[in-house]
Amino acid sequence: MKIDKSEIRRTVLTELARQGLSRFVPVGISARHVHLTEADIEALFGKGYKLNPIRPLSQPGQFAAREQVTVIGPRGRLEHVRVLGPARKESQVEISISDSFVLGAKNCPVRLSGDLEGTMGVKLLGPEGQVELKKGLIVAARHLHMNEEQAKAFGIHDRQVIAVKVTGDRPCLLENVICRTGSGHELELHLDTDEANACALGSGDLVEIVPSGEAGCAPCGGQRDRIPGQASVQGQAGGTGGQAGETWKPAGAQALAPARLERNIAPSMREGNAPIPEVWREPTPAQKYEFRPVECTRQVVEVPEEEILELVTERDINDAYRDNKTQIYCEKKALITPSAKDRAVAAGIKIIRMKGRD
Repeated sequence: MKIDKSEIRRTVLTELARQGLSRFVPVGISARHVHLTEADIEALFGKGYKLNPIRPLSQPGQFAAREQVTVIGPRGRLEHVRVLGPARKESQVEISISDSFVLGAKNCPVRLSGDLEGTMGVKLLGPEGQVELKKGLIVAARHLHMNEEQAKAFGIHDRQVIAVKVTGDRPCLLENVICRTGSGHELELHLDTDEANACALGSGDLVEIVPSGEAGCAPCGGQRDRIPGQASVQGQAGGTGGQAGETWKPAGAQALAPARLERNIAPSMREGNAPIPEVWREPTPAQKYEFRPVECTRQVVEVPEEEILELVTERDINDAYRDNKTQIYCEKKALITPSAKDRAVAAGIKIIRMKGRD
């Protein structure tokens, strides 16, 4: 029996969010691709043609097909662009901003999938013919997929606009992330290749949802209430409730109360202007090479059950540093965020995987 590790991972992250212990979500990176109608599939590949799936995608029922097309713009073309299935009601082409420069598609709009009004047309070339789309060329807006159970655990509603925090080698805050919830979705943040490369992210990396009002994130409102290419979140088709600008609060928010957040910040830093302690700074490449933060042990170690973590975050490393600990313990298959590894190197704290535990 093949184990779906991605499904197990989503289940763990959802349960941790439900308990108010963390709010991490996995990243999925979308390269340029095409969605086609049945009629356009036949025009490009032949009458009666059906797409041939080569692998399933993270979102239920969707797949990458063997078929590829050439996208032709005003000044250039993109070869071997993957077709995704199944067939849709409208054809569309999703590219990155870098791709738009190649095509000569000036000011290609950033839109949610399916929001094609006022977008530019493009030509598609297949082995059996070509199609001239009158509209459908977009740069996909960054968005977060969740099913109903996941959305409830994270305290998210459909079309809500949030921010996520990226840590690691190129930390940043990504705002204007649009949440898509419902039975046709599974937990994953979708970014295009430009965004992922700019943040040094890979598929499967974890990023953290930032609640409204937390340090480094402005409260929901203003630009963050707007979906790219649309006037307002409020009143859009497909919304399931909630007003634009509604303050986002995760399930189990009592566990994320200000008192808990405060204890992770050194007293000297709470005024907002104090320098960052040297031990919290990003480690140099030499430090990363000399100090391996994650180790495994088969030794019998007397560790209280509640101190063996299923997810290790930067907050856990800061807690250990505050409590003068030199190591912390986690399950053999525990998730360890990139920022936790970097902070462990900087603080000189070992993360010990309990190899004898499943």
